[in-house]
Amino acid sequence: MHLHIEKAIKNCKFLEAIETHLPDDFFEWKITVVFYIAVHSVRALLKAKYKTYVGFSHKAIDNVIKSDGTYPFPLKQYRAYQALYVYSRDARYKVYDDTFGFNAKLIVIKLAESKDQLAVLEDYLKKEGILLSKKK
Repeated sequence: MHLHIEKAIKNCKFLEAIETHLPDDFFEWKITVVFYIAVHSVRALLKAKYKTYVGFSHKAIDNVIKSDGTYPFPLKQYRAYQALYVYSRDARYKVYDDTFGFNAKLIVIKLAESKDQLAVLEDYLKKEGILLSKKK
């Protein structure tokens, strides 16, 4: 559990660093980092609360926390995790013709939405005893 919390905290610090030093670039990687903060936080919860190891795939985590999974999350938090996965996947793999700057604005919005979804998930994790207290 502690290793996943440490990894989530490390990802928080990395996000802060790239946002500070590269505020107007690499939004796709910022979105991806937000997702990996969630991944390691969820893995920490599953290890702490259920003493279970989920495996490495995103599908494995999804199968465990979905509504009919072994350890289902509340619907709102599960949807937040799903949204983070989709935003991250789209940010990594989609490419667009950005002639008019529309997609640049869209990805900034997606980063903000990613942070909002992470906050929803973190509130639940906090109630479950998973704190990213060293995050600053």
